Amino acid sequence: MNIQSNNNILLTGAGFTHNFGAPLADGMWSGIFNNENIYSFPELKRLLLCEFDYEKIYYKVKEGNYRKELKDVLENAIISAYDNLNKSFLCEGDFLKNVINILNKFCGKNNTRGYVFTLNQDLFLEYKYVPELVNIKIEKPFIPGIKNYEQWFNVNSEQKNENIKLPNEDELKIKKQEFLETTGKFFYIKLHGSSKWISSDGSNKLVIGRNKEWEIAKEPLLKWYFEIFREVLSQKQRKLLIIGYSFRDKHINKVISEAIEESNLKVYIICPESPEDFKKRFFNVTLEESKIMPRIWDNLCGYYPCKLSEIFKDNTSEYTFLGKSFFENYFN
Repeated sequence: MNIQSNNNILLTGAGFTHNFGAPLADGMWSGIFNNENIYSFPELKRLLLCEFDYEKIYYKVKEGNYRKELKDVLENAIISAYDNLNKSFLCEGDFLKNVINILNKFCGKNNTRGYVFTLNQDLFLEYKYVPELVNIKIEKPFIPGIKNYEQWFNVNSEQKNENIKLPNEDELKIKKQEFLETTGKFFYIKLHGSSKWISSDGSNKLVIGRNKEWEIAKEPLLKWYFEIFREVLSQKQRKLLIIGYSFRDKHINKVISEAIEESNLKVYIICPESPEDFKKRFFNVTLEESKIMPRIWDNLCGYYPCKLSEIFKDNTSEYTFLGKSFFENYFN
C-alpha cells in the first residue's frame, strides 16, 4: 500500500473519551450489570458479580457453552451501554475547540496523510468532530471502507442511529482502491470496530474479550485496518502520541514494539497517572509480554501526567506548564 503518513500519529483508548464524560471499564461494567434484562438470567448476573472485567465476561460467554438467549442478552446489554455512552459526552465550547485543534494537527501535509487510530467503539468523533459545534475550520475525517461516512460528521445527521454493515472481501477490494485514490488529509481508523457496525456476515462486531486478533482476522475491514496500522507505524522516524490506552492489548503492543525496534518509532503518552503508578501497571503483564513492554518503556520520549483539560489554562487556548512542554516536545 502507498500510505505515506504524516510524522505525527495518534492512538486513543478509553481514557481519551473519559476526558469528555465517557466511562472507563468499571463504568461500562456498571452500565451492563444494571441492564434490567440481566436479572432474568441469574447465571449471567453471578458471572458479572464475580468478574468486573466485562471484556473477560463477554469472551467467556461468547466462547462458552451457554444458551443463545443468555449470549444475546449480554451482547444487547453491551450495545445498550455503548448507546448510552454515545449520548453522554459532555464537552462543549472552548475545551472541545482546544481538543479539536489538537486533532487537526494530525492532518496530513503536502503529499502525506494524517492518521488517527482508536481502540474505542464509541462515536465521540462522529458526535463532536463537526463544524456546526466548534465554528472553526476542520478537516472532516475519512473512515476507509465505510459507506457515506461523511454524513456521520454532521450534527443533524440521522445516520448516527443506524447500523452500518461492513464490506465483504469483494466489496473491500473496491473500497481499498477508493482509499488509495482519496486525497483526504485525515484518516480515522477504528481498529476494534464500532458500536454501530455490523459484521459483513450480519452479526454485531465488537472486538472485545481476550481473542481480539482472531476476531480482527475474521472481519475483512478490521484485518485491513490492522495492516494499515502496522504499515503506518513501520515508516521511519514517526512519532506516536498515545492518549488513554491502557496497554492491555497484546496485538497492539507488539506492533508498537516492533516499530520501535525496526523503524525507530518514538512514543509519547498523555495519562493522568503519576509516572511511578503508570510504570507499575505497565509492567504488570504476562511472561510473553515481558519481552515486549521493556522495549516500549525504555524508548519512551515523552510522558505527560495530566488530563487533556490540564493541557490548557482554565479551558482557554493558553497552555499550562505541562501543555507547553507537550506542544514543544511533540509537535516541534
